[in-house]
Amino acid sequence: MFYLKYAIITAAGLGSRLGHGIPKCMLTVGNENKTILLDRLITQLHNFVENIIVIVGYREDLIVRHCEMYHRNIILIRNPMYRETNTAYSYWLASKHLGCEKVLFIDGDVVVTTQSLEAFIRQGASCDMLIGITPTSSENPIGIVLDQGQEFDLIKGFKKKEATSMEWANTFIGLANIFDKKEKNYVFELLDDYLPQRYGILLLSEVDTLQDLEKTNAFVDENPI
Repeated sequence: MFYLKYAIITAAGLGSRLGHGIPKCMLTVGNENKTILLDRLITQLHNFVENIIVIVGYREDLIVRHCEMYHRNIILIRNPMYRETNTAYSYWLASKHLGCEKVLFIDGDVVVTTQSLEAFIRQGASCDMLIGITPTSSENPIGIVLDQGQEFDLIKGFKKKEATSMEWANTFIGLANIFDKKEKNYVFELLDDYLPQRYGILLLSEVDTLQDLEKTNAFVDENPI
């Protein structure tokens, strides 16, 4: 069942902290249930989202060839300025023609459980904005401040240099034109202008470092699609 019309996956970054020389979304993860990060995420999203857009940049040829072979119904958007720009700019490139459509924005370097992803998308389809949070596990997390005393549980702030029990999951659902505001450096800084907002919990593992990759391998084996 399609809950949303669009999902945008960012896959343009260098992934320099990992040092593998390929886009992080093209990493093979899992020890027993091996899969390419991008394949897993696209397979999951196809069940819940009508159109999937992938933003490419660094070594885009690898992703383009892979999608030509295995994901021909994916929309690819180029960010030729991937070295000088960030995730917010990539999102703007992909969303600037989508008007007021509601979109899932998600990084291409995450492994998320199918159950929590479906619940998040279903919840986001019924509210104006939904911000993804996850139990803190990153080396440099963006902490969050919650307000759980209202009718709905809300996120009311981000804490860049202060660890909290939950962290920003680099995922949210909102209107495509939110990225028309280009004065913010990071996605969470842009979202801060719209707080408080409802949040949804995602169970995921993100790959930024070699240590993350080891944890993600185990996470994939424990959480097959």
